[in-house]
Amino acid sequence: MDWNMEFYRHVIWDWNGTLLNDARLSLDVYNSIAADFGLESVGLAQYRDEFGFPVIDFYKRHGFDFDKIDFREVGRVFIERYLARLDACPLHDGVRDILRQLQSLGFTQSVLSANNDRLLKKAVERFGLSEFFTRVDGLSDIYANSKTELAKAHIAALSDELALSPRDAIMAGDTLHDEDAACAMNVDCALIALGHNSAKKLAEAKGAAVFDSHQKFFNFLAHCM
Repeated sequence: MDWNMEFYRHVIWDWNGTLLNDARLSLDVYNSIAADFGLESVGLAQYRDEFGFPVIDFYKRHGFDFDKIDFREVGRVFIERYLARLDACPLHDGVRDILRQLQSLGFTQSVLSANNDRLLKKAVERFGLSEFFTRVDGLSDIYANSKTELAKAHIAALSDELALSPRDAIMAGDTLHDEDAACAMNVDCALIALGHNSAKKLAEAKGAAVFDSHQKFFNFLAHCM
């Protein structure tokens, strides 16, 4: 991917793991489900080194047999347990201030997530972040398969609403799948190694820049203005 080092005017944010600090919560819920089926738990470091999309592949890798287990039921239980604890899950440190600073610098911003669209919009509203985003787009189901097709629709909508070229935008995420989504939109990609994938895993990215903090990503954007 060729980097546009001169100018960005829009940031497309991933939600889970990028803005919302929910990797530990997601892992705890996964481990509770694994225990239900007599499967071994996974540690946080291993989880962050292995997690990816579609999520079902991670489950299969750790012993779930979906010829015998209904993945739809697993997904339903995951969401039920995840939502039961979500109120205690914070944003990453400094995220709100960075969104505000980007807005004050003239950036527009949006959210593109593999989360369920209704739950995503509700979460963004709960944290009082709606004012920062021109669009908030999630998937129609709860199974976190892939957001590449949604990404194409997202950038098309931004083009119509903001007269935005893909060259004007950058995707900010926390997993290798965010680079896939960025490629589907033909936009640059930055990955922040504080979420569902470790810096070691993100080093596999083909064209994305990897940052170890949101502040360093913000500093990069401010420098590019």
